[in-house]
Amino acid sequence: MKWKIYNRKGFFGGVLELALGLPAGKARGWCCAAAALCCLLAVALPLTCAVKGWEHFELKDGILTVLLILLGIGTVLRSLNQEMSQEDWVEDHDERRRWIALRSQALCYRVVWWLLVAGFVGCAIGYGISKD
Repeated sequence: MKWKIYNRKGFFGGVLELALGLPAGKARGWCCAAAALCCLLAVALPLTCAVKGWEHFELKDGILTVLLILLGIGTVLRSLNQEMSQEDWVEDHDERRRWIALRSQALCYRVVWWLLVAGFVGCAIGYGISKD
């Protein structure tokens, strides 16, 4: 069966979610260098736990792993379906959504800018008061 990727951005995003979801627990940092090889073999979770020990595996790591794997599979399958990829493209290029996103980013920028200014003024006043 021949597979065609209709949404490359979605496909590679899903593969990245799968790659992040397969290494488990506290060994995630240790496994970054070997993640690509392990993910290709689809044995990163058992391999990581076998190397680092199952006692390092916690419930939160299991939940995060399951969520990332399910999201990754869903995103990859969605990118392989032509109709769903078309819907994603229309959603991404909707002018109303883009305008709302730009407006919210501008508001966040203004809030952060004034917080930085207030912090700078506060530091300057504190420096002036302490005379150091």
